[in-house]
Amino acid sequence: MYQYSIGPNDGGQRLDRLLKKLLPDCPTSLFYKWNRQKKIKLNRKRVELSSFVQEGDQLDLYLPEGVTPRESRGAGLTLPPALEPCRVVYEDPQVLVLEKPVGVPTQPDNSGSPSLREMALAHLIQNGSYLPQREHSFAPAPCNRLDRNTQGLVLFGKTAAALRELTRLIREGRAEKRYLCLAAGTLSPDRGELRGHIVKDGRKNRSRVYPAPQPGSKPVHSRYRVVAPLGEDSLVEITLLTGRSHQIRAQLAAAGHPLLGDGKYGGPTDRYTRQALCAYLLRLHPEGDSPLAYLEGKTFSLRPWFLPGDFSLPHEGAQTAPTAYRKEEH
Repeated sequence: MYQYSIGPNDGGQRLDRLLKKLLPDCPTSLFYKWNRQKKIKLNRKRVELSSFVQEGDQLDLYLPEGVTPRESRGAGLTLPPALEPCRVVYEDPQVLVLEKPVGVPTQPDNSGSPSLREMALAHLIQNGSYLPQREHSFAPAPCNRLDRNTQGLVLFGKTAAALRELTRLIREGRAEKRYLCLAAGTLSPDRGELRGHIVKDGRKNRSRVYPAPQPGSKPVHSRYRVVAPLGEDSLVEITLLTGRSHQIRAQLAAAGHPLLGDGKYGGPTDRYTRQALCAYLLRLHPEGDSPLAYLEGKTFSLRPWFLPGDFSLPHEGAQTAPTAYRKEEH
């Protein structure tokens, strides 16, 4: 028999999902078979696998010979031997905000390059915020993603409850996300909205925006503001109202103003070899009863690598527009 005491990061999830994390190599059908045979008990009783486990519960597993659960979350956790220190923008007991440098993937990929998630885990293990050997199913994870060559802010939930809440806030449009970019040409008018329907080609890792719906397309909506003209080009602030893959790059290219350095979408590459784009500002808008209510209106920001030295960040002193975090209707 294997016995587990449900901790704070294991509680609040369905029993079948916890079992899948403890026994990742077992098909779900086996869980139902064992449950019918009363080999899975929560607080010494058989319950439905759709039941939610809570902190303080006791889980007992009577497993056949040869079936061994993963001992802890740390048993499956491997980190590269050499990781750069994180660029921490903000940290509290529940939330971590990191700057993702250009060239670093948000999640591990096939390139073998260290990812921001691995850097975050190493940071949290080092400062004692995350002890993987004590966790049955949880590991801190990013709540938003950025392209490898896009600099910007990435949110991490340090606890399971914080991760769920941050994910909910983003899903419901209660996370204000602003970007700065250098766009080719002069946008006219100097502020407005970009709408369309985007289709992602996974094989080419490229998106295209159409004015009308297409098979498999999703609506995209952004608000833009020209911060300053820069010769023949423009420094532009973008507020995302939807969050699609390559949304800003594809929308500005469709509007005839691709990003400088973004050769994939037709941008000039004579001055920059990577897209001049940065997710420079995050602002959360949780409700008053949210466990993250203390972060209401708090601004996280960083300075883009391409921002001219004589420019200050454009959000300073700016008011938050309510529509910046209104849930987009699809």
